Parts: sequence; C-alpha cells; structure tokens
Amino acid sequence: MNLEQKALEFFAFLEENYYLKRDLSSVQKCLSDHISWIGTGVNEVCSSLEEAEQALANEVKEYSGTFTISDSDVNYVELSSNLCVIFGSLIVTPQSIDLAEENLRFSVVLKDADGEMQVEHIHFSHPDLMQGEDSYFTPKSRMDNCSNLKEKVDVRRRQLEILTKNIPGGAHQCLDDASLTILSMSDGFLNMVGYTREEIKTLFGDKFMNLIYPEDRAKVLHDIQAQDPNKSELELEYRLYHKTTQPIWILDKCRRVESDGKSTFYCILIENTDRKREQEALRLSLERYQVVINQTTDIVFEWDVLNDTLIFSNNFIKKFGYDAISSEISHRLILTDNIHPSDKKSLSTIMRQCLSGVPYSETELRIKKESGSYLWCRIRVTTQFNDYRQPVKVIGIIVDINDEKKQKQKLLDQAQRDPLTGLYNKSAICSVIESCIKDNTDNVNQALLILDIDYFKNINDTYGHLTGDRVLSEVAKALKNATRSTDFVGRIGGDEFIIFLPEVTTADAVIKKANAIVNEIRKLRPFTTEKHLTCSIGISITSSPETNYTDLYQQADEALYTKKSEGRDGCSLFDSQLHLDLYHSWTKLKTDGNLDNNYTKNYILDQGLAQYCFRTLFSSKDFEGSLTSLLEIIGRSFDVSRTYVFESSDDYNHVSMTYEWCNDGIEPQINHLQDYSYVEDLDDYKSNFNNEGLFIWSKNSDTGSHLQELLESQNIKSMLQCAVFYQDDFLGGIGFDECLREDREWTDAQINSFKLTTNVLSTFLVQHRMLQYIERLIEDKQSN
Repeated sequence: MNLEQKALEFFAFLEENYYLKRDLSSVQKCLSDHISWIGTGVNEVCSSLEEAEQALANEVKEYSGTFTISDSDVNYVELSSNLCVIFGSLIVTPQSIDLAEENLRFSVVLKDADGEMQVEHIHFSHPDLMQGEDSYFTPKSRMDNCSNLKEKVDVRRRQLEILTKNIPGGAHQCLDDASLTILSMSDGFLNMVGYTREEIKTLFGDKFMNLIYPEDRAKVLHDIQAQDPNKSELELEYRLYHKTTQPIWILDKCRRVESDGKSTFYCILIENTDRKREQEALRLSLERYQVVINQTTDIVFEWDVLNDTLIFSNNFIKKFGYDAISSEISHRLILTDNIHPSDKKSLSTIMRQCLSGVPYSETELRIKKESGSYLWCRIRVTTQFNDYRQPVKVIGIIVDINDEKKQKQKLLDQAQRDPLTGLYNKSAICSVIESCIKDNTDNVNQALLILDIDYFKNINDTYGHLTGDRVLSEVAKALKNATRSTDFVGRIGGDEFIIFLPEVTTADAVIKKANAIVNEIRKLRPFTTEKHLTCSIGISITSSPETNYTDLYQQADEALYTKKSEGRDGCSLFDSQLHLDLYHSWTKLKTDGNLDNNYTKNYILDQGLAQYCFRTLFSSKDFEGSLTSLLEIIGRSFDVSRTYVFESSDDYNHVSMTYEWCNDGIEPQINHLQDYSYVEDLDDYKSNFNNEGLFIWSKNSDTGSHLQELLESQNIKSMLQCAVFYQDDFLGGIGFDECLREDREWTDAQINSFKLTTNVLSTFLVQHRMLQYIERLIEDKQSN
C-alpha cells in the first residue's frame, strides 16, 4: 500500500472516531509527540502533545455528543517519502440543537513513522463570511454594512416592544419556576388586570402564580409540567384576579424559550370572560336538550354533513341493542345490513334530499334489531344550512311504528289472502309481482314459477271436493315451507299456484329450487292409499324492470305445458324459441287428440334442439361463447360424457380439438388432443366416416391400433361423430363420447337429431372461420 492510500485511510479513521463515534481516546493515540494544533477558537492553539490532550479533554467536557458529516472534500499532497498533507473542507452537524452547524476548512500533516501513521500538525478554520469569494481581503464597506445590520436589528427590537405594548390583551415574561416569577409586563397586561406594577409587586410579590385564581392553579401547573417536550408552544385557560375583585377568564398562548441557561415563558394573554359566559349558557342549553331527549321514547339523531358523522340519543341502543354507525355516513349507511334490503332505496332517497337542500323529509323503513328481526320505523329529518344555503346539519327523529304497521298489514292481508289456503289471492299476487319487477332497478334475476297439481280433476271426481280442498291446503302449506320469507306464493285459481322469487342467482339455482318444491309435493300422502301427489312447474326468468307481468306469466305457462308434454312430475325452464315451438306442437296434438309421448320426445330432439341452436347462433354477437354454451346444452340433452369440436389444420393433414364440454367427473382432453396427424397418428382417420359423414365407434369396432390406443386412453366406451365439410374439403367434425356406460347405443332418432344439430353448428362454424380468414387478409394488406 502506497503512502497516499495509507494517508487517506488513516484520515477516514480520524474522521469516523472524531465526529461519528466521538472516540477521542483513539484520536489521541494517533497524535505525534511534536503535534501542533490550530483550531477555530481564539485560544484554541496547541504546541505540544500535552496541550493537545488537554484541549481534547476540555472539548469533551463542553460537548460529548456525536456529529453527522453532510459534506466532505478531501485532497492529498505528498511532501516527502514519509510525509504528506491532507486538506479540504467539511460540513458537520452536532446532534445537539444548541450547537450550530460547522463549515470547516482543514489541513492535516501526516507522517509515516516506521509503517504507523501519525498526526504532526492540524489546522482548522472557518471561511470569513465578510470576505468576497474572489477576494483575499475584507472591504471596509462590508464591515459598515454589518454595523448597519446591527442597527436595523435594534430598530426592529424597539418596534417589537411598541407592538407588544399595543397588542389587544396583554403580554408578560416570566421564569419557568414554581411561582412563575414575573420578569416583564406590558401596559396592556396592567390595563387588563387593573393593577399597577407597584401593586403587583406589593400584593403578589411579582409572582404570576399568585395572580391566578386559587381553584385554577393546580391545573395550570399540571398543564405546564405535562407539556410535550418537543413543542415549545402551550395554550392555557384560567382565571386571574382583577382589581374589581371579580375574576376574569384568560386565554394564555405562551412559548417556552431557553436562553443563557434559563427557561422562561413569553405569554400573550387575551381576556375571554364573555366567551366563557356564552359557553356556560350553551352548556346549560345542551343539558336541557339532553334531558328532553332522555325522557322521550323516540330516537333523536344528528348528522354532521361536513364531517360525515352521526350521533344518536342513548335510547338507540335500548331500542336496537347495538351501537349505530357513527362515521363515513354517506356511503357506509347504505351498505350496512342493519337496514332492510328492500328499504335501502328509501334511505338513499331521503339522504339525497337532505344533501340537495330539501328542508324537511320523511320516510318509512325497517331497521334490524340485535336479535335479527326488523322494526318498522318512521324517519323525519330537518336540514340546517349555513349562510350560503349549504346543508351542514341534519336533525331527525326515529319513531317506532312497528305495531301500527302490523295492524295495517293484518287488515291488508285479510283483503289479499285466499280464504282456503291463506296464500295471496290472484289480484294480490299479480300486484305484488308487478311491483317487484318494476322496483328491480339493480337488474337482479327474478323468477316466476307456475305450479299445477297433476290430475287434480281426478282427485275431485274420485274423493270429492272436500278432499280436494284439503289437498289444496296441504299443498299451500308445503309451498310455504319450501320457500323463503322473502318469496311470494299465491293461488290463482283451482289447483294452480304461483311462486315468485324476487332475487335469484342463476337459472340453475331456480331449477334446483323448483325441483325441491316438486319433492316436497311428492312427500304428501293425502289419501288412504300409498299414492302420492305430483306436480308440474313452469319457470320464466327476467332481470329487467321493463318486463311485462303478462308476458312473464305467459312464458312460465308455456314452460308448464312443455313439462306436461314430457310426462308431468317435474319442472321446465322457458326458452324463447324452443318452448314456443313445443308449446304450439303440444297444443295442436292435444287439440287433435293425437298426443303421443314418444312423438313429443322425438320432436324435441329432432326439431327443437336444432332450431334452438340456429336461433342462438344467428342472434349471437359472441360466436365462441355461444358455441361453448350450446355444447353443454347438447351434451346434457343427449346425456353423454363429452361434447366437442375438432378442426383440421390449414393443410388438412392434422387435427386439433378446439371446443369441448365435459360432464361432471369427466376429464377434459382439449389440452392433449392437439396437432395429431390424420394418417400417421390416427391410422387414416378420415376413412372411418361413412357416406353420410358419420363415424360410430364402440369397443367392439375394428380400427387401427394407434386410434384404438388413443380412444382407450381417454376411457371412451362408445363414440358418435359427424364430419364437417366445405365443398370436398374435410374440415373436421363434431362428436359425442360416452365414458361411463358400457352398453350405450345410439338410436336412429338420436343419430338423426345429432346430424341435424351438427349441420346447424357446422354451418356457423365454417362461416366464423371464413370471417376470421378475411379479417387476417385485411390486416396483412393494411400492414403491408
């Protein structure tokens, strides 16, 4: 290591121990016996090691804390083979807030004594702030300017004294001691208390604490002692003696100042006796207000609009059993589950009215109790405004009207209920449903179910009308048990019932609910025989508040007849075209007297499904999404394990599965069946299709070994596929897989329906691919 490296490392060591660690003993060991030292102080000059050690000891006594180095510029000059100078500048800041930052220039002579670096000479200095940056001497004009500056400071000081004497209230300075000994007082302070300086000295001993009213002294001392050490400002409120013998209230804004080792307070005093009297009057008024609130059974509340906070009278907890929301009211109150879901719109409306400047509003809504039940309440609110007609407060009361509502509801129920079953009558259920649909502004799914008891006429004819009435009553009871309290059930005549579900998630959830109702009816045994009741249910779903009740009813009715055409005892969900076709077919067959269940089922498979697929794809804006949904519908209609589409590559030599639906428990294959060679991987796969474009396969079929191995690896028991052609090109196909039943056979009706449905899907698939091809050509042309 050369001398420069050693010198710079040694100086860094000195910097760290002298400033950052303050380990002066380590620094002392680095000093030469012949050390000389010139510091920044007038007497900070050392010419021997003993004097330097004494200087370091004195320095520690004055300040033993550490420094931070914010800037450092270090330079090196070699004087000889073992002697060099390190010089530059430093900016260091002590931790103590009582010491100023130091902007230093330094030079240090270092000597390499047999491999050990020693300090021979140190010189520290401050830049002369009075000297110009480009000058070597201080001009006299600058010295004169400094004198002028001092004179200006004296003028400012005198102005401050005049200002202090004329500020409203008064000012004084006192020591930070137990008596708050007064050091100075302004004329305003003397005028405020009514005493002269001599009287304060004679009567109170120049002790400010003696001027403070006795009942307030302990609090003043406590507030002073509890002052945050990081804050010098303090605000106090207390009473002072006045020469008239009536105490005056004082607002004291004081600042603690440390100077010359003494702690003093500089205080500005403002009399606020009148304000304290107003506060006392307000306190008494609020107490009277609280007495009134506590004696009433109604709940009083106040909404602070500016701070968005809400406070209630104590009887809120007594009434509901929990603390109400108190902050961020404008959005939290609407989201809380303490308001009945059906009434949140009413709450939102009355809040908007308050904020828009309506002076008085009223509404009725239900509020949840701690037990989970709801109470009907009437809310009355009055809005208070500021000078700019902006709402700042909303004062209101909550009145319990639950008993009143119950009585009204009792009378209303008597007019709306069917006397035999206790359910809504026809006109009432119609009105309720129309209202629910109209109020569905959030576009949630709603479902209407029409239930018809199967062969009810036979019950009346066989057992009599009394037995029939008993059956209707039992069915009504079963419907109540099978539905939620928020659902609506009515009897619309004879053996026909309506169930309206005002909020459902999906069509599958509605079907599940309908099947549960069917099962509840099956449990009924109203006869001496073991024969049980069955029912048929038609379902229609809407999510639009614009839906017409009559149309929704007609859709459910059509779905009901569709279910009857399938053999009753179950449910059917309305589909816009499929159910219309089946409904007309059923009506015609029923009218002609040629009703045959097998015919109807074949009609569903052969015509209805293909028509449904056509209309769905024709009106769809999302071909791929619609095709995926249709694969599931087709798969479930044929009750197979897997439904899929496979397509040829651009050169027609390879094939990949592009769309797939799998039944429950069936493993998807779409990620595996990609880019297979028709010839090499699948044993000339296209040759398996007959003249009708069909490939029917089972375990007993004779196929190539590669294809046989592939099908068995997918656990396929039997398969039905229909090819897709465009002119003479084999574009792929659509297929079914059966992976569970060993003896599955495809009937002629199923094959015919499958071919018809496949033709519909393939037509739209070819069209979709052609459009994609054209779009790619256009994009390529635009890019070129």
